[in-house]
Amino acid sequence: MAKIASFRGSDSDENFRLHRSELMRQIDQFANAKRLREGLPPLPAELLVDFSSMPHISFS
Repeated sequence: MAKIASFRGSDSDENFRLHRSELMRQIDQFANAKRLREGLPPLPAELLVDFSSMPHISFS
């Protein structure tokens, strides 16, 4: 699997939170686009992971 992004920051940093939120949105879009290409319906919003509630998650 390709490495999507690598960044470090603190949840107290607004730019970090915005960047992480945008990255998660792009990952969700990618996952749904892949599902649509495979003839599957998009994932329902309740199945998508909200990483903003998990500050201990590290993207590196």
